[in-house]
Amino acid sequence: MHSWNRWLFCVGVLVLLWLVSAPAQTPRADVVIQAGRVIDGVAATARERATIFITGDRITAVQDGWQTSGNARVIDLKTATVLPGLIDSHTHITS
Repeated sequence: MHSWNRWLFCVGVLVLLWLVSAPAQTPRADVVIQAGRVIDGVAATARERATIFITGDRITAVQDGWQTSGNARVIDLKTATVLPGLIDSHTHITS
C-alpha cells in the first residue's frame, strides 16, 4: 500500500471505531412512557423494560431500558403491559 492509501485506511478505521463507540442518543420527546412490557405486534415475544418516546401524536422511538428525555412528561407504566397503536374503537358517533 502506498503511504497515502495507508493513511486514508487508518482514518477510515478510526472514524468507524468512533461511530461504533459513540453512545446512543436519547430521542427528544414530549411524552415518555416507561413500560414493563411492550407488545409491538412484530416480535414473537413482548419487549421487557422498554421506553416509548412520543412527540406530538406520533411514536418516534421505542428503546430498551427505562429512560427519560429532557423535560418530557413521564408516564410510569413499569408494572403494565403496553400495546401501542390501538384506538378506542367503541365510540358512539351520534352521541
